[in-house]
Amino acid sequence: MEKEKDHGSGVCAIPFFERNNYFYSKLMTVRDFFAEQRYFNEKRWLMNRMISGWGVVCGLDVIYD
Repeated sequence: MEKEKDHGSGVCAIPFFERNNYFYSKLMTVRDFFAEQRYFNEKRWLMNRMISGWGVVCGLDVIYD
């Protein structure tokens, strides 16, 4: 899993997410289960950071007239 890749820079950078590729009869290992949990946790943390925090939602511009 390459977490180092970012789409953008700064506070509003969106990290690269890699999801498990499931298929019939796949042998699931501990690594696969941790990867699945990490995927959903990082998505949830991203939403909390981008939308639920204080201030302006990342990606929106604020213009003062």
